[in-house]
Amino acid sequence: MTDRTRTTREPWSSEEIDAIVDAYFQMLGDEVAGRDVVKMHRYRELHRNELPSRTEKAIERKMQNISAVFDRHGLPFIQGLAPLRNTQADLESAVEERLIELVWIRRPKT
Repeated sequence: MTDRTRTTREPWSSEEIDAIVDAYFQMLGDEVAGRDVVKMHRYRELHRNELPSRTEKAIERKMQNISAVFDRHGLPFIQGLAPLRNTQADLESAVEERLIELVWIRRPKT
């Protein structure tokens, strides 16, 4: 089975997670800067380039999972991407690491 025929039921790889997290932060930055964000265009672009094995709908749902991580930390999320719970642990970790890098949240004490 090639990457292009792989089903979307398989867990997202770390490369896919990095791509979707990068895209989310770029979209959020555009929104905060007042630039128009056409989410469907971004989903199509991601599907064509970084995430060819994921449907546009799967990309949208994963973005909603990222919104859920933002929401859990009391942070604003992209308008129109309502938080969708049941987030993949690797995705949550990747988003939280990015938030820590940007000093939006503190690293939990261990």
